[in-house]
Amino acid sequence: MFQIARSASLLRNFKNANVLNVAKRFAPYQAIALNSFNLPKYNFSSAAEDKEPESHDDFKPKAKVQLNDENVYDQIDQWVKGNKCVLFMKGVPQMPQCGFSRFVVEVLKFYKVNDFKSIDILQDPVLREAVKKYSEWNTYPQLYVNGKLVGGADIVNDMHKEGSLKTLFQENGLIAGSQ
Repeated sequence: MFQIARSASLLRNFKNANVLNVAKRFAPYQAIALNSFNLPKYNFSSAAEDKEPESHDDFKPKAKVQLNDENVYDQIDQWVKGNKCVLFMKGVPQMPQCGFSRFVVEVLKFYKVNDFKSIDILQDPVLREAVKKYSEWNTYPQLYVNGKLVGGADIVNDMHKEGSLKTLFQENGLIAGSQ
């Protein structure tokens, strides 16, 4: 469907019309109208006004949970208990906003832990403070495995060096037995 409108008034619908051909056909009139007669500009649209364009589910807007003092702890609990591995971090894994968060993400990549949920605590001040109270841990990042707090970057580093982090990931099914 192709529509021609002037000043928000629909002038004409064209079904199965080639957009480029119609635009070329009306372009001289638009130039004359704008330059000579000072008439309103024509607007060309390929979408019907009363119908939203079809989109794949991946591209549709997702409803975000509005966190507040009443529901923030339930949401944190749902994330921690509903995922095998959760990382509360500054930024996102593709672009961490601090070196400690980057380090923990790199350790997870090293062990090929792909099935983890990350939450950017910089996006919501209510969440940032609530996670500290939930975990009784005052720094970020915070790594949870199977509903239990592992710790921050320093603990992850120590466990990685001694080999217990690999064991923890294996025991919880986050990595294969032969890493």
